Amino acid sequence: MFKVHSIMPKLKSLYQRGFTLIELLVVIAIIAVLIALLLPAVQQAREAARRSQCKNNMKQLGLAMHNYHDVFGAFPPLEVQDTAFLTGNPPTNWGAYAGNWVTLTLPYVEQGPLYAKFNFGASSSANQSLMNIPYRHLICPSNPFGSGTLVNGYSISHYYAVEGSYSTGLEACKYASTGATTSTGIFYHSSRTSLRDVTDGSSNTVMLVEALGYQPSSATNPASGIADGRGIGFSAVTETGIAINTVNRWFATSSFHTGGAHVLLADGSVRFASQNINATTWANLGSRSDGVTIGEW
Repeated sequence: MFKVHSIMPKLKSLYQRGFTLIELLVVIAIIAVLIALLLPAVQQAREAARRSQCKNNMKQLGLAMHNYHDVFGAFPPLEVQDTAFLTGNPPTNWGAYAGNWVTLTLPYVEQGPLYAKFNFGASSSANQSLMNIPYRHLICPSNPFGSGTLVNGYSISHYYAVEGSYSTGLEACKYASTGATTSTGIFYHSSRTSLRDVTDGSSNTVMLVEALGYQPSSATNPASGIADGRGIGFSAVTETGIAINTVNRWFATSSFHTGGAHVLLADGSVRFASQNINATTWANLGSRSDGVTIGEW
């Protein structure tokens, strides 16, 4: 009995002993290290999912373009315009009509009821209430502003049609006053381009690209805020003469993804174009019929 009583106080003191300060700090440090290791992995997984969704958005737009082509025998026009606009130098009534490639393909992205509400004989401003709702299929999930962002009163788009391979800006297209004129891409004002016109090959011609759709407040930070831009009330057009991720231009091919941007080819496939792509190759990808052989990119 004496031996048992002498052991009990020792056992009791062992059970009552807690963490020391040093042990507690060690545990906290281990947890902090684990969080620091896991957080980037979680963020990368989320961005990978957003990037995949962005690619799927473009894939759906490609299907819409081809479904439109099956019905009408051509891809939709960049923007439906009248003769006064097409012969202007330069034209001044941008967004004069509601018909553009975005609104004309609505029935093929499961937006038939919305399409039926448009008055395509009226101006964009007359249809503005239909153009400032969130068009989620036109929004990159990685963008920091959400799907309800408006620019100049119109819902923003992150997917732009390619008008050509210019290096001097969109003024070089001459607005296709008598057909394609100097517009080298699939889309131009009042265009009616079919697959047979894409003689460079549908797998060698870019049809749509990612674009911020606005000019950032900071030329080096696309998430810094919106200084200026174009919503879907306008033609949402770009060209491949400007380097990818030149974020100080609202219409330049650019994205919220690291290292490049998604592009939709005329065959309906989607690829990720590196911002380090050869400038000549990138420009040539914007042309439908320049006869230049496109190598690996």
